[in-house]
Amino acid sequence: MSDQGSNIKADLKNYHWIPCVAHVLNTILKHTFSGSDIEEVTEMIDVCKGIVKYLKKASASTALPHGLVQECETRWNSKIDMLKSVSKQYREINELLESRGQSESMEGIHQNTLTTVIDFLEPFKKASEELQGEDYPTLHLVMLWFYKLDAHCKPVFGDPEYMALLHQKLILTDAHKIALFLCPHYKSLKMMTETERKNLHRIIGNLIYPVSFEAADSPETSSTTAPRTSTGEDVTNKSQREKRPRVDFAEWANDAGLTNEFERYCAAHFTLDDCDENRLLEFWERQAPTFPRLRALARRILCVPASSAASEST
Repeated sequence: MSDQGSNIKADLKNYHWIPCVAHVLNTILKHTFSGSDIEEVTEMIDVCKGIVKYLKKASASTALPHGLVQECETRWNSKIDMLKSVSKQYREINELLESRGQSESMEGIHQNTLTTVIDFLEPFKKASEELQGEDYPTLHLVMLWFYKLDAHCKPVFGDPEYMALLHQKLILTDAHKIALFLCPHYKSLKMMTETERKNLHRIIGNLIYPVSFEAADSPETSSTTAPRTSTGEDVTNKSQREKRPRVDFAEWANDAGLTNEFERYCAAHFTLDDCDENRLLEFWERQAPTFPRLRALARRILCVPASSAASEST
């Protein structure tokens, strides 16, 4: 798991590569606010930058009730932090600029537009902060945040490019989907289509039951030639015909006919405590006697972070 640098991706070509979600979100927002179709918004942001820079350089920001935050391209979420610091004390900043003969500086800032941009950026900030968590599993959160942001990003400023960027850049891999399935609260995968769920179930089944989930009649698993009698009759078919019918004792079968732990997990009901996303690894440790294969899969998948940003900042 890494950012989308071509050199890093080339070095990891022999591995299952997963994009760093925090880098992806930052890239989406960078492209969004460099577009020519929202000039009014970008101009307002530039005005805010200029005001913050001016007041800080003139040491005038100390006269404000709260500090001002400068935007820094290499510091994620600094754009929304800057806009919030201006919006929270809009009146005080306007009065301070008037006292310094700079009242015209605020002409490019409209409070309604400022609020709209902040509301648009807020979920991205929450997503990047939550996905950078170090003390809890985060990989399963990627899929949840993808659908959350997809719904949030319905056109706000016309027909924006960021809708396409979200789908192009934020790649949902099988690892993301398996991680969500391993979270008991979301194991039904309601956001996926029936076909997508079946495909994922097959992938998971093949990981924990590599033989039983394969097609029995596939060329790779079928035998070459069935043994035959001297008359050319298929011995296998003959023996099957001669077998006596077995009595059905299904009423006493375990797990109501569920043949493997994958099916038992899909049908299981868990408590709210079991569904605590911050304690997923503890949950699977407790499930070792009941779901040993899924527990082994969970230890492999849920240890993968959603973002490399946390490790890069230390």
